[in-house]
Amino acid sequence: MNQSSTIKSMGPEPSLFFMGQFTLFTYIRPFLEAVDHVDVYVLSLILLLMAVSGFIGAVLKTSLYPTLIAIPALMAVLEFRLIVLGNWIAVCTVILAVWGLFATSAPVGW
Repeated sequence: MNQSSTIKSMGPEPSLFFMGQFTLFTYIRPFLEAVDHVDVYVLSLILLLMAVSGFIGAVLKTSLYPTLIAIPALMAVLEFRLIVLGNWIAVCTVILAVWGLFATSAPVGW
């Protein structure tokens, strides 16, 4: 099976997953600046925490198949919580750290 037929057999799920994940990365800065009124220093620390937790999550993953099944549902829950609880910077920071911990390993699995 060549690479072209492998990509065609995967369906739209990977594309939808990555669009959802990168939408967060596109809008997280304006969201944190507008809703939580964070300055550049705090924003940088939050994004650094998200990256470090993502690295830890990628290292800790032992099986990628369950991860690929569970991550889209977990991301939807985290996004909803971010919208509902977004007024508290501490809650946003924890949500984004959990997002980084679980969602960063998904590109490795695809």
